[in-house]
Amino acid sequence: MKKIGLIAFTLVLSLSALAQGKKATSADVERFFKSTTSVLIFNENKMVDISLKDNLTKYWKVTPVKYVDSTEFENLRTDAKNSFLGITEVRYSNDKRESPYYYLALSVGGNAATYSDMPDLGFIPFSTTLEEAFDNMYMLPTMLNFLQLHIQNLKMNPGILEESLRFYNKNVEELANKTILICKDDVAPGVTQERMEKKNKNDIRFVSREEIIKAVEQHTPNTVVGYMVYPKGKENGRCFKMLFGTDDAKLYFYGDHKANKIQKGGFTRWDIERIARY
Repeated sequence: MKKIGLIAFTLVLSLSALAQGKKATSADVERFFKSTTSVLIFNENKMVDISLKDNLTKYWKVTPVKYVDSTEFENLRTDAKNSFLGITEVRYSNDKRESPYYYLALSVGGNAATYSDMPDLGFIPFSTTLEEAFDNMYMLPTMLNFLQLHIQNLKMNPGILEESLRFYNKNVEELANKTILICKDDVAPGVTQERMEKKNKNDIRFVSREEIIKAVEQHTPNTVVGYMVYPKGKENGRCFKMLFGTDDAKLYFYGDHKANKIQKGGFTRWDIERIARY
């Protein structure tokens, strides 16, 4: 296992050119609820430690949490009584982009030979660089709450293990009476407010990043915000698009596509039309 850096609250680990690790089983899900979740802290950055502990104290309720260093992580990784939460580096073997992507990952320990073989319970695109990950930390409370909802859903509906985040696209039907905020910088070229209003009945607004952050921080009722992970300034790359509820932390939409010279990155016209078809 190659350690290549630190970010915010855990080790950044290589997943051997795979999009994610081993698919979890129902037994893995059951083990999680009996586990203690280990999170790495770094003593050389007290402000990060304080922010980390503050978020977990406020929002993480599903399992006990303990903070470990890198050596302890290696020792605990093979213990089935442990689970792990952190930001994980992912490289795609068939991607023209040489740089990695970063995911918020929840996994369980056990007899896996390597980190990449550990069963994944939650795997959410988070950023395309370490610097961007720090900028995206405003979404951490929402994502922590979503992961806890997700793990409860896995327990009740094991079928989600196969569909992963795409399972939640069924929630798009619930968007009819919600305000949908998407950052105007996160829409593909040619997608405008005026053009979308002609085709959509939903209250979809293209707003500033500051308005998105404000809605997330204030848990604005009956509101959904867009979240995009895409290597800005690049023609080629994977583009991940999500809609999260600001008051309920539900995932209402997940989509991805490979951006290129023809199909640019961002929420596309087809994404917007799909979101607003109900």
